Amino acid sequence: EDEPKKTSKPDTPVPVKKKRKKWPIIIASAVLLVLVLIIGMALLTPNKIEIPNVENLTAEEATEVLEDAGFVIGEQVDQFSETVEEGIVIGTNPKAGLSRVKDSEISLIVSLGDEAVEMPDYVGRTKDQVIPLIESEEFEGYEIVEKYDDAEAGTVIEQQPAAGDDIIMKKTKVVLT
Repeated sequence: EDEPKKTSKPDTPVPVKKKRKKWPIIIASAVLLVLVLIIGMALLTPNKIEIPNVENLTAEEATEVLEDAGFVIGEQVDQFSETVEEGIVIGTNPKAGLSRVKDSEISLIVSLGDEAVEMPDYVGRTKDQVIPLIESEEFEGYEIVEKYDDAEAGTVIEQQPAAGDDIIMKKTKVVLT
């Protein structure tokens, strides 16, 4: 009699939880993760700038263009050039068209113009010896001026430019006397 009373309830169905499909959540999470990684890399990756072409500008003009683009000017490398006049930029290092991070150092390669050479000494030689030498070099030209002197006929007694002078052969006309 002391037994607990059993109440009889009608059989009620136990609610069954519907299983949700997990794949949409997994895909959404993966897409979100990929987007976060892409945005993070974009924010952490330094912006690169293309190096502008500053050839045929003066060193001052090239410096201004490069600094305006966001670069720092490194050393100036001077180089002889037969085709680019003195003081004009031949190129950069790294080369134009490449991309570098802002504030990267860019070196300018600036022309010294034609390389000067020492004028040879032709005095004391004969015209016949000297003319083939002059013609084999890249002189602008030559002129023979006849002058009477105690020296043997056909001997070079003077020359312009003088032996030892620094000259640019392509721009030098030789006068032999």
